[in-house]
Amino acid sequence: MTYLEDEREITSCLEHLLDAWAGKTKLSDRYIADECWIQFSQFGLCFVKEPLNSWFREVHPETRIHNHSILIQNNCAYEYASVTGIVKKDDQHLSFGGSFVNELVKSSSGWQLKKVRFDLQCEDSVRDTWLPQTGALEKYPGFGNRELIAGWKGVDDRIGHNMTADANTGESVISAEYDLPWYIVCEPENLKTDEEQLKDMLYRYCAAYDFASLLLDKELIAQDAIYRTDHEELHGARNIIGFLKMKRKTRSRNHHSVEIEGIDVNGDHAIVKAVRIAPDLCSAETVNDPYEQWKAEQLTFTANKKNNHWKFSEILITGGKEKI
Repeated sequence: MTYLEDEREITSCLEHLLDAWAGKTKLSDRYIADECWIQFSQFGLCFVKEPLNSWFREVHPETRIHNHSILIQNNCAYEYASVTGIVKKDDQHLSFGGSFVNELVKSSSGWQLKKVRFDLQCEDSVRDTWLPQTGALEKYPGFGNRELIAGWKGVDDRIGHNMTADANTGESVISAEYDLPWYIVCEPENLKTDEEQLKDMLYRYCAAYDFASLLLDKELIAQDAIYRTDHEELHGARNIIGFLKMKRKTRSRNHHSVEIEGIDVNGDHAIVKAVRIAPDLCSAETVNDPYEQWKAEQLTFTANKKNNHWKFSEILITGGKEKI
């Protein structure tokens, strides 16, 4: 089996899980190992497959996979995927975003999910705005109807805190430094092409910000890199990572799914273009076409390869309804 075939089979495991969540199919033993660890921040923790059926029974969201990275090493695979979703009932809706961090093993019957962790990171019954003058976070009601996911625990608004005092708030189940694939696998056996490596870099950059683990960015950003938005311009990796760290600490709800619009590689120079997908930007007026409305900033990453290693030399973030 080639690595491409491995990646397709690994992807099918996550797709099966999401189809079961959407009520399109029943969970199959083929895709989940008998001895497993499954934890959803809004539901809880289980060590067998059966509780998933009750967790998935009441709410059937439409979902889409983004930022999908798979790192393979020694018949184990470590998977990161951000997911956006929407729940609809009559003229009401609730949209949300979250991330999966999974571990898979290769058995005689194929790849299977062994560990599944999902963090609910945002939902659009709550909106927030970062106030650059004070660094404070202002929250206000969003367009989503929270009653559609009444059985779900809410988003954990704390950074790096895993002790739940509020029974209505879910625990953060993904610990970046222990769970994100890039901390576990330093030299993946797959990711051979420039395009694969650049795509993985962009997803790693998003995960580093979302999970407040900016050490992951240190190997991605060139020392003389430039970071530009409509309002800021920073020079040098130290300043860029410092700025991202400052901004991340003020914003507890973060979810950065992206759709890549193009990767142009010309020798040791490359440009990656993407658009951020923000499910908390949904409104009742356009619920039938949510992915168009969820499009926020345009992202352009310029990268250069030196000593067979890609690094971002420029990050350009423009437009959009909300800045990161």
